[in-house]
Amino acid sequence: MDFVQLRVVLEIQSAGSLSKAAMRLDKSQTFVSRSLADFEREFGGRIFYRNGRGVVPTELGERILPLVQEMAGILDRMVDNAAASPLTIGGGVKIGVSTSVADRFVPRLFTEVKRDFPLIRLQIEDGESSEIDSALDRGEIDVAVLLRNGSTVGPKDDPICVYDICLVGPAHDPFLNRSEVLFRELEDLPLMIRSEPSLLRTTVNSLAAAKGMSLMVEAEVNSPRGIQLLLESGAGYLIAPVGRNEALETCALGKLIQAGTVKAVRICDPYLTRTLVVASNPGKGQRVSTVCDAAAKVLQQLMLSSDVMAEEQHCVSTLGASAIAATFMADPMEELSASPAIDPIAAMTKTGIRRPKR
Repeated sequence: MDFVQLRVVLEIQSAGSLSKAAMRLDKSQTFVSRSLADFEREFGGRIFYRNGRGVVPTELGERILPLVQEMAGILDRMVDNAAASPLTIGGGVKIGVSTSVADRFVPRLFTEVKRDFPLIRLQIEDGESSEIDSALDRGEIDVAVLLRNGSTVGPKDDPICVYDICLVGPAHDPFLNRSEVLFRELEDLPLMIRSEPSLLRTTVNSLAAAKGMSLMVEAEVNSPRGIQLLLESGAGYLIAPVGRNEALETCALGKLIQAGTVKAVRICDPYLTRTLVVASNPGKGQRVSTVCDAAAKVLQQLMLSSDVMAEEQHCVSTLGASAIAATFMADPMEELSASPAIDPIAAMTKTGIRRPKR
């Protein structure tokens, strides 16, 4: 049995007759018949019944043809890997990138790929993680760099780092003069959050319902510019993921936090996190896997180049997806920071955030 025989057998199965298989392979029907006979001789029986309409698998054929397909796939991958080099891997790759990391990540990725794999053509779009995830599911993009809820990180995702879900408001707001805010304290605040469909919005709504809370959403904000304008105007408090690593936090919100214009405080009881991952659809070919590897490499380089202290990075690239879910979606029984109790309504009056009307 050899590689040619495997190909002939699979072509016969696909074409449904020896004559059609011969035409597809650009071989004589005698060659196809002989190859099939040699293959059947090695297995000690016929794998196809011949009839007036063509061929159909025998009982033996039904058992071994799936294995033949698997063997041919392995041999194809072996040939691809043996022949692959940076100068032979080429083609278009569509990549969707979360706006949270696009500013710094996209130029680095483009530079790395064009330098090492000049025949690969990148088509890059940025957007919200939920939109990117849907596009990946529909097969509209090949590679995704997006934020997932901890419990939705899959075994084929390559996790990079963790974002905390935070309450964001004016930097001088005394209500935010703490390291954490309880989820139940959100009930008395004018809130801003993404509109549905949004995984974050769904999570927050479900938690509020479970706790018997009624959240007051003053504004649904989906654009980075809208977030910036509303935060600067004191319209309310924003619920949003905030990166623990400044090297990756380059969106409009991240820049406001780094500039000291606004402050982000982690929401607790329960803690909520999102994980930055690199994901792709399987079976898309070597150019896609190459871009996946390059994306993960660039993100790791950005992590390592940051001046943030290592204990603040919370890099999880070495953890499996199940470990991430167990570690970051748990409700840790740790002591909350001993910040004094603050009246959120009084704090909003002092900072210019409009007092909610009940």
